[in-house]
Amino acid sequence: MTAAIYYHPEAYTTAGPKLMGRNAAGKSFLRGFFASARTDTFWTFVQRPAYAREFAAAARAAGRLEPVKAVDNLHLGALAQPGTLYVPGPGLGEHAWQRAAFGHGAWSLCGVTHTTASARAMDSLAELLTAPVQPWDALICTSTAVRDNVRRICRPRPPI
Repeated sequence: MTAAIYYHPEAYTTAGPKLMGRNAAGKSFLRGFFASARTDTFWTFVQRPAYAREFAAAARAAGRLEPVKAVDNLHLGALAQPGTLYVPGPGLGEHAWQRAAFGHGAWSLCGVTHTTASARAMDSLAELLTAPVQPWDALICTSTAVRDNVRRICRPRPPI
């Protein structure tokens, strides 16, 4: 098994107009993924066909010759084949809801936090409390401070 990489070009480049740490981290992640992946096929989940072509070009630029299979919203069930969907942010909730139509165990989800200070990141973390995220899903915390904050935000509250 391998992971399908949710690919949006902005998340994996340092050439954009507003360079953020997450861009550099995404670019480094993708470089490391292509350098170390042991697979006969690369998988990507994309919102646009052009993004799949860009992902394939990035694989080729990294010296990888394996075929690239792209999954879009119309064919989500195909994510069961690679077995994991990696998303370049903490937003596992929306993907957990999408997966629910195919069974919670159809594939696992893996996300990463780069910050917990933005409103969008906080909303994504809060959604982990209500979305059908499963024990086998993972959220990579990039520091102990981020991990501690995620634990505070996502700690179940006792009923009133």
